[in-house]
This record gives sequence, C-alpha cells and structure tokens, in this order.
Amino acid sequence: MASGQLEIGIIFLFQTGVGILGNSFLLCFYSFMLLTGHRVRPTDLILNQLVLANSLVLFSKGIPQTISAFGMKYFLGNIGCKIVFYSYRVATGVSISTVCLLSGFHAVKIDSTFCSSTVFVLHIHKKQIQNIRSPSLSHRPSHEVRAIRSILILASSICALFSVYIVLTIWMTLAEKSGQWTVDISVFVASCFPAYSPFVLIASDTRVSQFCLICRERKK
Repeated sequence: MASGQLEIGIIFLFQTGVGILGNSFLLCFYSFMLLTGHRVRPTDLILNQLVLANSLVLFSKGIPQTISAFGMKYFLGNIGCKIVFYSYRVATGVSISTVCLLSGFHAVKIDSTFCSSTVFVLHIHKKQIQNIRSPSLSHRPSHEVRAIRSILILASSICALFSVYIVLTIWMTLAEKSGQWTVDISVFVASCFPAYSPFVLIASDTRVSQFCLICRERKK
C-alpha cells in the first residue's frame, strides 16, 4: 500500500469514527427524550430521523471507502456493492429532505411566506430575536436562537457540500482519467455533513450538557 493511500485511509477512518460516535450519542439522546417525554421539543423526532440517515450514510459510504483505502479492494462483491450504493443514495436523500423539513418547520413557526427563501427568512428571524431587549424576554432561554443558527449552518453546509459532490461526480464521469485524488475528495466531501452535523446539533442544544451533568451526578 502506498503511503499516500495509508494517510487517506487514516483520514477516512477518523472522519467516519468521529461521525459515528457523534450520531450514536445523539440517537441515544433523542430516543431517551422521546421515550421519557422529558423536555421534548417538536423537532426532536425530525432530528432523530436526521441522525439515523447520517449514520446510514457513514455506514454505507464511509466504512466501505475506509476499508478500500487500506487496500481491501472488491470485498463486497457485486450484490454487496449494489446494496451499499442503494443504501447510500436513500440515506443521502433522506438527510437532505430532513434538513429541508427542519427549515420548513421553523419557517412555518415564524409565519413566513412562500415568496422568500427559507434560509433568508431564518436569518432575518434570528436577527430579530437578537435585537429584542424587552424585560419579558430577557429571562427566556436562547434555545430558539440556537436552533435557528444550527438550521442555518446545516442548510447552507449541506447545499454547499452536495453541490461540490455533484461537480466532482460529473467530472469523474466525463473525464477520461480523473485520478484517484478525485475519488478520495468526493468520498471525503460526501461524508463531511453526516460526520460533523451531529456536533453542530450538540453545540446548539443546551439540553445535551444538562443531560451529561445528570448522568455524571448519577454515576457519583
């Protein structure tokens, strides 16, 4: 195995491993909230679906490509490759649709119209919330601002990353010799969103830190 491919394999392994850990944690967290009914938010079920879709993307794209980067080629076989490819396509579609659903949910929640883009409306609403200084709102938790910010990050990043992935896919299809580097970059880009998006959600949800503190206190 070439040293370059070994480094690529390590990068894929780190990206996939970190992403699976983050999504697994959120899957347990949202499932706990939904099952117990403790501080459940309307978006928890949607976010749980997003976490499941992201996990499937990493299992169907990240893990096979990581194994392949370490030198184990053609280990799935013809049927296995078709199943993995189909799973990746379905999971990616579900992930994109779920982010759109989240954006639509917040847009409807703030009484937006269909004439302007959802991302623009969310951005304006975020600015309005930040500019409010009334005493009645000063003691309210900032989870709405955090939610708007996280949706903005998720929506913009998935659009950008998916656009780059489409460009790379077209390039690999049309170019006679696209090179292994194009394949490696496309795999990395395809796994970026499902790998880092759970940490955006973790950082924006104040319940996560409180949940971790409760678990730590119970262990004591």
